[in-house]
Amino acid sequence: MTRSHSFPIFLGSCVILLLGACVHKPVKPDAEPAPMAQMAPPPPQTVLLQEARSEAEQLRAELASLKILMAKQAGELRTLQEQGQGVQKREQERGMEIQNIRSELMASQSERDQLHRRNMELEGQIGGLANTNQLVTEIQTLRTSFQQMMANLKTLSSDLTLIKKAMHVTTNSPKAQQTALPHQAPSPSAPSGADHPNSHGQVVIQEGDTLWKLANRYHVSIDQLKDWNHLSSDLIMTGLRLRVVAPDTTQEALSSPDPKLTNVEAPVQAEAKAAPLKNHTPDQQLTTTPGQTETKNLLSVSTPK
Repeated sequence: MTRSHSFPIFLGSCVILLLGACVHKPVKPDAEPAPMAQMAPPPPQTVLLQEARSEAEQLRAELASLKILMAKQAGELRTLQEQGQGVQKREQERGMEIQNIRSELMASQSERDQLHRRNMELEGQIGGLANTNQLVTEIQTLRTSFQQMMANLKTLSSDLTLIKKAMHVTTNSPKAQQTALPHQAPSPSAPSGADHPNSHGQVVIQEGDTLWKLANRYHVSIDQLKDWNHLSSDLIMTGLRLRVVAPDTTQEALSSPDPKLTNVEAPVQAEAKAAPLKNHTPDQQLTTTPGQTETKNLLSVSTPK
C-alpha cells in the first residue's frame, strides 16, 4: 500500500527532472578538449540527471509492463465476469429444476395419498363382496322370474286374442249357429264314459268344457283343479285328460257313481227332451257356420255364467 501511494509522487518528480533536462542546453567548447588527464570531473547535476533518466526509463518500462499486466488482468476480469454470469445462469437453471422436482414430489405425494385412500375404499368394498354376490344372485333370480312372467303374459295375450275372435264370430252371427234337424225327435244320448273319471281320476275334456263347469260338475274348486293338473292359467285344451279328483282318492270312490251328479244330470236330460225344435222343415239339412268349424278346437276360458 505504501508503494502504491508513493509511486505517483516519484513519477511526478521524474517528469519534472526530464523537463528540466530538456530545457538545459549544453555549451559547446570553443577549444579542443583537453586531454584526459586535464579533464575535470562532471558536475553533480549531470550525474543526477543521468541517474534520473535511467530511473525514468526503468519507470517507463515498469509502467509499460504494468499496463500490459493491467490489460491482462482486465481480460481475466472480463472472463471471470462472464464465467460468473454463466455460473449464475446455471444456478438459476438448477434452482428452476429443483423447484420442478419439488412440485413433482408434491404431486407424487398427493397421488400416493389418493391411491392410499382408494386402496382403503377397495378394502372396505371387498369386505362387503359377499353381500354383493348375494344381491347379484337375487337379481338374477328376479330376472328369470320376470322373463317367465313375460312369457306367460305373451301366451295369455295370444290366447285372449283367439278367444276374442271366437266370441266376435259367435256374437255377430247368433242365428247362423242354430241347426235344423230332420223330422225325428232327438234322442237323448246316454252319458258316456268320458263324464266319469278313469282309474287315475282323469276325464277327457270335451268341447265346451271349462274349468268352472268341471269344478261344478265334480264338486271341486278351480284352484284344486289347477293345483292337481299343474295349470298356470284357466285355459284348457279339448281332447286332453284332466284330473278332477284328489290324487289320494281310492279306486272304489272313483267307481261308485256320484248321486249329486246323477241328480244334476237328470233334469238337464228331461229339459233337453221337452225342448221343441224351432224352424223345422223336412227339406232342411244340418248347417253350420264357418266360425263354428274354425273355433271347434279353440281353447276355452272357465268363466262363470
